[in-house]
Amino acid sequence: MKLNIEDIPHKGPKQLRTLRNQLNNRIGAFDSGKEAKLKESHPLFGLSLDECKKLVLLVKQQLKLTP
Repeated sequence: MKLNIEDIPHKGPKQLRTLRNQLNNRIGAFDSGKEAKLKESHPLFGLSLDECKKLVLLVKQQLKLTP
């Protein structure tokens, strides 16, 4: 299940926080050199470090806009 960036503004605050945490954990794994293999069903499967960093900024922006 590939993450669709266009769906981010339509996600609820809980889903956004979960996605932010997943992205931060993934970035941490890249930085520590212990990159875990993700299953194809994971929303972050196939994303690079740069893509994760860009996406976490987008999610944080959206969280600020969400009431």
